[in-house]
Amino acid sequence: DDIVSYEVEINPLAKAEYAQLLNKRNSFYQMNPHAEMPVEQEVFDYLYEVTKGRLRHVFGLLQRLINHLSIGDLTDRITLDIAKPM
Repeated sequence: DDIVSYEVEINPLAKAEYAQLLNKRNSFYQMNPHAEMPVEQEVFDYLYEVTKGRLRHVFGLLQRLINHLSIGDLTDRITLDIAKPM
């Protein structure tokens, strides 16, 4: 986004494709099969709706939430109740 000097329109993923992408990414990076994501699925769903499916915005907002909440210090998991007001 920062290096492109002209507008490129990319349609967002459908919600089913978005869920599939998250599941695939999670399973790829999950080293421990019992580990849980630090962000609840409801937060991903909410951010998908709020950003109209724009992945760059979804993950940008997640990064800001994680940085602001200092995962591990204040909370071990970002729930929709925590994320929505922010």
